[in-house]
Amino acid sequence: EFGSNTVEVYDTLMPLVEEMRELYPNISIEVLREDATFIRKAVANLLQTLLFGGVLAFFVLFTFLNDVRTPFTIGVAIPVSIFITFFVMFTSGIQLNIVSLSGLTLGIGLLLDNAIVVLENINRHMPLTKSVNHAARAGTKEIALAVTASTFTTISVFLPLIFLGGFEGAFFQDQAYTLSISLLASLFVALIILPVLVVQILERRAKKNEESDSNSDGQLNTRPFFNNLLDRYEISLQGALRRPLPVVALATVLIAVSVYAFMVVPKNMLPEDEPSLVTYRVQLPGNTSLTSTMQAADALRVRLQSAGLGGENIQVEGGFTDQTNLANLAREGLNKFTVSVPVNGQDEADGVRERMEQFDLDFPGWSVEPVASTQSWSALIGADQPPVLFRMIGMNRAESERMSAELKNRLNEAGLPVEFRKQYEQEVDTWNLRFRTDRMLQLGVQEQDVIRYLESITRGSFVTDWSREDERIGIRLMGRQSQIYAPEEISLRLGSREIPLSYIADIERASEPEQLERVNQTPVLSFVADWDLADWWWNRGKTMDTMRDFMQSTGQEVQVAGNALMVQGLMLDMGKLLLLSILIIYIILAVQFENLKYPLIIILAVPFAWVGSLLIMWVTGTGLNAMSFMGVLILTGIAVNDSILKVDFMRRYLADTGDLRKAIEMAGKHRFRPVVMTSVTTILGLVPMLIPFGEGYAFRQSLALALMGGMITSTILTLYLIPIIFGWMEKGGVSMEARAKGDAE
Repeated sequence: EFGSNTVEVYDTLMPLVEEMRELYPNISIEVLREDATFIRKAVANLLQTLLFGGVLAFFVLFTFLNDVRTPFTIGVAIPVSIFITFFVMFTSGIQLNIVSLSGLTLGIGLLLDNAIVVLENINRHMPLTKSVNHAARAGTKEIALAVTASTFTTISVFLPLIFLGGFEGAFFQDQAYTLSISLLASLFVALIILPVLVVQILERRAKKNEESDSNSDGQLNTRPFFNNLLDRYEISLQGALRRPLPVVALATVLIAVSVYAFMVVPKNMLPEDEPSLVTYRVQLPGNTSLTSTMQAADALRVRLQSAGLGGENIQVEGGFTDQTNLANLAREGLNKFTVSVPVNGQDEADGVRERMEQFDLDFPGWSVEPVASTQSWSALIGADQPPVLFRMIGMNRAESERMSAELKNRLNEAGLPVEFRKQYEQEVDTWNLRFRTDRMLQLGVQEQDVIRYLESITRGSFVTDWSREDERIGIRLMGRQSQIYAPEEISLRLGSREIPLSYIADIERASEPEQLERVNQTPVLSFVADWDLADWWWNRGKTMDTMRDFMQSTGQEVQVAGNALMVQGLMLDMGKLLLLSILIIYIILAVQFENLKYPLIIILAVPFAWVGSLLIMWVTGTGLNAMSFMGVLILTGIAVNDSILKVDFMRRYLADTGDLRKAIEMAGKHRFRPVVMTSVTTILGLVPMLIPFGEGYAFRQSLALALMGGMITSTILTLYLIPIIFGWMEKGGVSMEARAKGDAE
């Protein structure tokens, strides 16, 4: 039932199956396919990834921080935030599934960011005051605005998703909720719990140092390495401030390359996971009997098993099932069957594909096509259809076919080379009966009498239903003529007369389409174009213009459908989400800083985050899909965090001293470590998501790669480009203030 838990249903069902096996030992009951194991393994893999990511992010703290005890102070943010998140999920009814867990896994590195920034600022205040309590209070208060702004900007990118309908809203809402809850929990830990723990630990350490006059215990000798790294950064930053053009030129080149990468990178709806089951549909000629279809299916099964593929677990379904929805009826028939072969990885899937292609070549009149399995994410959203379909609307199929050739010629003349083929090419041999009304009137025979008689001797005349519990069985009255090979041999026994069918009807043999298509109750004839997603992406504008001209000149209505349009719609929707998210981030920052200029400087980090995501998608070939786009969307909120830290420090120092260059240099010195630490913890927290193991890893990889690539470029460019832009935008204002100050003196 809708909303039920697949794993719970499976776990409840299996004991009943065991009871049935004991009650009926002569009946073999085998589970051929189920999704519960896949779901359970995918969730377990995500939990494992969550654990490994937390350990790696925690390890960074030991590398960066000198005190052995301080990482445990910051590390408390991870378990506390996760426990709070699970509690809110439980009370709110949010399910623990692949999407919600991926949101929590993505945020595992982010959970430490606020705590790191707060602790670094507290440590900066420690030499300025003798009281640990005062340092904790002052350091937390000073940085509270920045960490709150960075947290809410990250969360704000999910606000449009929560209120969005359709596929994107339904698919990503759980992820938005879990990541938002965990980030709010980490903000609570950083601003409330962490300062208390820091005071307790540092006061105890101070007492120990007074007693022993030694602070060598519990110290890690990492300070020289990071001091050296900081010195190099300060020297390079001063060089960039003196000669900013090379940095700006590099940023411009990266943006240009990323635009090219966006154009050429593969685009699809969702990433395909490592296959565990491949399914193909085989269609024989239209008038093939079910017995012949069974023989063909058995021959194919033997061919696959002889190649060592599938073993005894190959499943074949043919004929008609009791699933009477339109989608199933389009795929079923006496001459059709589907074969599902379990595979272990892509190599075996390629082996099955090669055998099926050879099977297709051996029987030219048959058709063999791959079908997305039930575990394919594209199948769940109907994205397994051909990339581009042109649908000719009209009752006259011959006219529609003629107009399709005309449309193809128009597209070719417009410089769009394309070939059409019917989506449903199979035809069946039929007998067309045209009643001779003059002879029927002469004999006093009505059309309905003839139709009922023909029905009774072919499939039986429907009489009534027999109801048995919740089952309804149709009862049909069969005629004595059970096998008919030619309609000319039929004689109608109506009353006391026997009338040859050939006397009252003209009988013609013809070929008719096996399947008639209707879309929204409108008759159509669909043609598959030999275009892929890239062809449509580059030619869609010209194609739509040519098609509009064709419809205006001919009066023939044409619709375009297919997977390519779904991908295009997804890209447009996600693009609107990105723009809306940037607007929300800008509004939040403007309210927080009570200024319109500083939020603009901060948001400049966002395009450079997109640069890294697009470049890594292009280099790795992962492609742009809903999951990687979600990574880009999350990145939009994360990328501004480092900029907020630097801009907040620079504006504070500039307001206090009026020295612009010193403000930039001091921001580089005091914000270098938290910026690098937060970026490294976020990136390392995502590393386990790249490991290609277990179910659902393609989802994890697409998300993690988009985030990691953007984090790298946004961090590097934030360290250099944001100070340069801040200096340019503040230079005029500072010089005017300095001139006014000099005049006053």
